Amino acid sequence: MNPSKLMEAGYAFPCACCFKLHRAIGRGLEFCEHAKDEACGGPFLGKAFPLYEGPLTRQMIASRCFRCGKESDYLAELPRKVGFLGVCEEHKEMLRPKSPQALIPGNLLPEDYSF
Repeated sequence: MNPSKLMEAGYAFPCACCFKLHRAIGRGLEFCEHAKDEACGGPFLGKAFPLYEGPLTRQMIASRCFRCGKESDYLAELPRKVGFLGVCEEHKEMLRPKSPQALIPGNLLPEDYSF
């Protein structure tokens, strides 16, 4: 399935590119098993798509807006040190970072950031 079509249907960028979601849709389901039990997900669950499986690297997930896939204008450090997500200007209000200072301008990950 085309990731662009999935994003138009409301899926986040990493989900739209995830093999697990594609397999679930192929079986006639709307969500992968990890989204259903909230083991995986994005910032609304306080996560950075930890069970993602697909062509995107963790650096790509952080350098692209989690919502639309455009190049990120900010990096958002999520609570509980779960990681960073990229977000564009248009979608930054959708995030709840751990503090206003947790929105880092640009798309540069800290040098010591590991996935």
